[in-house]
Amino acid sequence: MRQRKGLLAACAVAAVAAIVGVGMHMSKEAPSSSVAVLQPASKSVVAQSPVTPLSSAATGNSHPRSTPSTSSSKSTEFNQLVNSGQPADKLKAYMLAQMCVWATEAQRSAEMTPAAERSPEVRKQLDSGEFKAKAAAECGDLSDQQILGRRKYVQEAAEAGVPTAALRLAEEGPFGDLSALVNRPDDPAVLEWRRHTVDLLKLAAKKGDVDAMGSLSNMYATGGGIIEGRDPVKALEYNTAMWEAVKKATGKESAFAGQKIRELSEGLTAEQIEAAKKAGHMIAMGEDK
Repeated sequence: MRQRKGLLAACAVAAVAAIVGVGMHMSKEAPSSSVAVLQPASKSVVAQSPVTPLSSAATGNSHPRSTPSTSSSKSTEFNQLVNSGQPADKLKAYMLAQMCVWATEAQRSAEMTPAAERSPEVRKQLDSGEFKAKAAAECGDLSDQQILGRRKYVQEAAEAGVPTAALRLAEEGPFGDLSALVNRPDDPAVLEWRRHTVDLLKLAAKKGDVDAMGSLSNMYATGGGIIEGRDPVKALEYNTAMWEAVKKATGKESAFAGQKIRELSEGLTAEQIEAAKKAGHMIAMGEDK
């Protein structure tokens, strides 16, 4: 029974992560304003565990190390980014450490998968040492302190409205623990984190982050992720904003826009639809409501 409960909790956490990151997939047909900063691999959002401790104190195992030359030192690059004074560089520093996290988790997940359940590709990569080499390359000489402290910098980037930063922060979960959304939903600290992070997603959307728009639309439509309850009008509002932002960026209408907007309009009054579309247009234009 305990094992089953743990499985259900893990599934719930994965669902939360998938909902939060869905905007990455919805808006992939058009480049968002985040392209100038980085091009994150959003598919890893769903694949990662909700909590990713890397320090030897937390897990008994340090992350893999390589010994790069001084000129290619990831630790030096990390420090240069966080000390540049540019909010966008803080997101880059976060991503530098996050790539280590993802590679380490991929290796750990492959190693923990029972041999009989491993795919041929996973077996091949384990036998060749590809997983280990990838993790070592991504982690380089980053310290545990830098990796575990990365959330501070994505928080600061999100506060500054850097595109994709708020989504990355949401994917981390409250204080780096995504499972808290499932296990401690009524904790005042978790509730406050949710409200503040939603506000940061809205700030990102206002600044033209189509991924944030798409994620907010999906969360309001389902009542999942970090949103507190469904809001069909808000779902339509942010979906409208997303498609208008896509059109603004590409100069052409998406083939999916009309269908999705019609789906989200079902059950709403004419007045609600008009208000949502108007509000969505203002978001896409970066205007105050």
